[in-house]
Amino acid sequence: MDTRPVELPIPIAEENLVMFGRQLMRALWKYVWDVGRYDELPHPFGGMVMEASQMKYCWLPDSRIGCLLATIHEIGHTQYRQNCGSRELLGQPVCEAHSMTIHESQSHLVEYLTPALRDSFSDQPALTVDKACKTNQWVACGYNRVKEDEGSCSWHILLRYEIECNVVED
Repeated sequence: MDTRPVELPIPIAEENLVMFGRQLMRALWKYVWDVGRYDELPHPFGGMVMEASQMKYCWLPDSRIGCLLATIHEIGHTQYRQNCGSRELLGQPVCEAHSMTIHESQSHLVEYLTPALRDSFSDQPALTVDKACKTNQWVACGYNRVKEDEGSCSWHILLRYEIECNVVED
């Protein structure tokens, strides 16, 4: 049973989503723009390699909050890759992503930036931290991780951990 609340009636424009993403990347994580990109794709992703980091956002008018949260999540992946050691140590193990479990955990932690939504979209009376959390915290069956629910990401992290342990042990 899908328990997802109805989308908040907030007229967030695509350009505001892009501006919010750039603001987080610039201000909080000092995103290295000379080796990075920020573009739109149907499925967002972030990360790649330290020397060519990419951050992709999606724009789904029927799921504006989902787009914002996906952007925050993918910024976590991108910053994990850009901050895996100094550029002088490229090619050394210290500069490699250690596991997808850590990758996903990093991105999951970044999602706790939801209060920053209020600061960036303060003219939206419907967007309070409480309402944003209620909109995002739901559980339902599905395969689309762009529209993932609160439970799926945590289970995804645990599943990746189990798979990685089995690969290392076997």
